[in-house]
Amino acid sequence: MFWKSWVQVGLTSAALSLSVIPAHAAIVAYNFTVTPDSGPLAGNTYFGSFSFSDETLTGVGEEFLPESAITAINFNFVGENYTLADALSAGVQFQEGEFLGLEYVTDAVFAFAPGLTELESASFSYDLPSGAGFGDVSYTLVPEPSVLLGSIVLGVTGLAKRLKK
Repeated sequence: MFWKSWVQVGLTSAALSLSVIPAHAAIVAYNFTVTPDSGPLAGNTYFGSFSFSDETLTGVGEEFLPESAITAINFNFVGENYTLADALSAGVQFQEGEFLGLEYVTDAVFAFAPGLTELESASFSYDLPSGAGFGDVSYTLVPEPSVLLGSIVLGVTGLAKRLKK
């Protein structure tokens, strides 16, 4: 019985140590969905992702990570795939450590604008030969692999405890 308790404590400690987010720089990744609500593309949905290094973030005040902090952008829009190489301007906006969205402007085809004070006000605009329009952008944080591993270990430990009872 004593041995089982130490094994459980060890597994739990290992899982928690794997799930702690490090205090130093990390690559942060988001998936996003664009839903135009005006213009010829209204009602369509487009998907993409981007990642950036949070190395210089302080979590204080208004912060803007420049294009050099972005490690990747991938966005499929109207049959074309756009990447960081297509950016005329790109960056990531924060206020008091809160993510406000991506700024991503290309060759006048489309643009992402971060929210001014909240993520929910982030927007998307486009200007195509068939017409122009606006839309909403929703972002989903992609969990770090260590957080996923920690969650899996905790889940398996809990399941094993239940099965033994």
